Amino acid sequence: MKKYILLFIVALALGQTTKMYAQKNSPIPFLQRFYTQYIRSIDRMFEQDQRDSLVATALTQEAHEKVYRLVAATGVDPLLRMQDARAGLEKTFRARQLKDGWYEVSLGEPAEQVCIPLHVTTVGGRYLIDFITPAWHGDAYGEHLRENPLAQATSVDNSSEQAFILSFYRLYLSAYLSMSKDLGAILSGLRERYCTLTTIGLHHERSESGDMDDGYYDVLIDNVDFDPTWVSSLKIQPATQGGRYLISYMQTTGGQPIAHSILVSAVKNDFVGGYRLEVHKQDGAAPVPTPKPRITEEDARRMQHQYGDH
Repeated sequence: MKKYILLFIVALALGQTTKMYAQKNSPIPFLQRFYTQYIRSIDRMFEQDQRDSLVATALTQEAHEKVYRLVAATGVDPLLRMQDARAGLEKTFRARQLKDGWYEVSLGEPAEQVCIPLHVTTVGGRYLIDFITPAWHGDAYGEHLRENPLAQATSVDNSSEQAFILSFYRLYLSAYLSMSKDLGAILSGLRERYCTLTTIGLHHERSESGDMDDGYYDVLIDNVDFDPTWVSSLKIQPATQGGRYLISYMQTTGGQPIAHSILVSAVKNDFVGGYRLEVHKQDGAAPVPTPKPRITEEDARRMQHQYGDH
């Protein structure tokens, strides 16, 4: 009997030690510290560069870059899924492990609680957030949200106009899905190499004419970002105008799907061979709305102050 009692005590002690070790090595305390500091920085109206520095200590460079695009796409802070943070919100912080490196952060009282799935990794012995589930995916999590189904696209096919256009878009969208910290430079390089000067000028004009998505709107995709779950709907078909094509995809964001279509053509490049992509304005076509909540001018100024002009 004493032997069994001793074994029970040892097992109990081992269980407690294992639990304490797991708690000590869990990223949840890291998440709580970051969210507490982040929410308080908003409440105390820290300068944008101060808040940016704080975010940089908790997110990978790739995830940090993605945050700006998610703000442009939705009009809300993806870290909070809110346009603003009320005083004391950090006191409602809760977190739980979902699976592997996936965790769910919840904020707010039960009646208004929001849940944010995110993925945590370790870099140089430090915990960092390397992915935040976009708001349009709700409480979904998993590697399918982070994968790049177009990773095999590494070159363009100049065998025909249609082949060039489709292969270019697969290459261009693959850059978006790679979540590189140098995404802006990579996209710019692809446009310089494969687009006409007219299209490069149109991209510059449209990207600088937005409001909250200033600098992020991409006329080549009629959007500010791209999601791996939209890849399966990507298609090309001849347009009614001769020699032109429609590139289209469906943007599923939890609500009514939004159809995007871009009128393009392949211009023969006699100097170096192959083609260059030309994007055409679709005169008379109604602009495709970007799914973002209505925000007040005050909210817009606050978000602009929070994230700056990127």
